[in-house]
Amino acid sequence: MVEDVRLLKINIKFINFLFIILTCFSLSVYSRTDPEHKNYVKFFLILQTIKPLELNEAVLYYSPSRGNINRDSISMKRFNDSRLSDSLIFPVKFKYPVYLKLKLSFNDADRISRTFQCAEEIPVWEVFVRDSAIKVQPKLGTDNSSSQKSLRALVLIIQAAFEMLLAFLISRALGWPPLIIFMVLVSNIAAFPLYLVHMPNFFIREIADVFIKGLVMNLIGMRKLAFYKIMILTVLLYVLSFGLKEILFFLIQLF
Repeated sequence: MVEDVRLLKINIKFINFLFIILTCFSLSVYSRTDPEHKNYVKFFLILQTIKPLELNEAVLYYSPSRGNINRDSISMKRFNDSRLSDSLIFPVKFKYPVYLKLKLSFNDADRISRTFQCAEEIPVWEVFVRDSAIKVQPKLGTDNSSSQKSLRALVLIIQAAFEMLLAFLISRALGWPPLIIFMVLVSNIAAFPLYLVHMPNFFIREIADVFIKGLVMNLIGMRKLAFYKIMILTVLLYVLSFGLKEILFFLIQLF
């Protein structure tokens, strides 16, 4: 009995240590991640005309000075389809800050924006397409990528803590070994890199998240807990914590 209590205290200390490591690692990785917008400038097209438009070509002129926008420094995109693209992405070929001018060639006429200054902190712009002109302005909420990543790291930490609390309650209610708390913590650490890379398919990321967590928990607890119980635990924790994670991810988009 005394030996079991001593081992339990050691496990709790080790779990606390790993949770601190997860917290520090999450925040440090997100803070070191370079902003994604350093490699491109993106324009969202907002149609403000009733004319049926076809975008044939987009040209971005750039220059280090306002009075030197010329045709020798351009980045161009051509379109072969007949539909109106809702966004344009140009690779960065210049040094910030820079002066830009956007020219859009539609099926009816060309529309050219005024010269505007672009800084590294504003990579995404809105382009209002009107009958005879276009207006370019910064897209709100695109200059806080660093804080967004820190908040996403905080969400993952909160999710890990929430799942550990659930694992503790399950272990007390069902008499399962306290080892499941350690299993949950390590599985969250293992699945953390999924949120460091951009995965355009939401479902693939979530399936990979469940698979990695289930695999890690099975490797750790296979001698203490039956396989079907580990699978039940994995799915149960995912279902219970999924809503919390997605709600928090949605809320940070509002900041």
